[in-house]
Amino acid sequence: MNSKYLEAHDWLVYSPLCKGLFCVPCALFTLGGRGGHLMTTPLGNLVRTPLTNFKDLGGQKGSLVSHSLHQYHIRAVQASKDFISTYQNPQLEVANQVSSQRLKTIQENRERLRPIVKSIIFCGRNNIPLRGSHDDGPVELSNESQFKGTFREILKFREDSGDTLLAEQLKNSSARATYVSKTTQTELINCCSLEISEEILKRVRAANKESTLTVTLRFA
Repeated sequence: MNSKYLEAHDWLVYSPLCKGLFCVPCALFTLGGRGGHLMTTPLGNLVRTPLTNFKDLGGQKGSLVSHSLHQYHIRAVQASKDFISTYQNPQLEVANQVSSQRLKTIQENRERLRPIVKSIIFCGRNNIPLRGSHDDGPVELSNESQFKGTFREILKFREDSGDTLLAEQLKNSSARATYVSKTTQTELINCCSLEISEEILKRVRAANKESTLTVTLRFA
């Protein structure tokens, strides 16, 4: 299959596992994988099953253009754009517009997590172990008698340096909402791992694409 089709249609992806093409918005956002006027017609190629016949992809009457003209595809593309928009800008979500207090709470929760996440990233980048002799319970900001791990000591240092938001979070939050337990640390470390893996994959894909383009131009 010619890669030009993937470049021409941003909704199109090739699945090496299924050895065929899928329409991402339709696969994710068509209701029950059905289309038609009443949304009752079962959908096949590009939605529920891969398109594996690459003979008639291009042209105005080709499979890809024909698919892009279906109403269920147009609705699915719009739904995917709306999803990305509200994910990247939660203030645009209808529920958030209706409830400004909910949006304010979301933003405050993100700000509370920010110093905690940054502290974990700092330890990871510098190859510093997080855990100490005791890694449960509240962070005792005024207790300097016992070393309880680099992570907790960094939080105490941040608070001592004037991070009032973090201090309020550690002092006033309930025991289940401080986000400093070893369980939360592990979850955040796993999130960092996923982000790093995704960034590496992006760079590999970009390098492969550049290499393929260079070879194509060289032998064109």
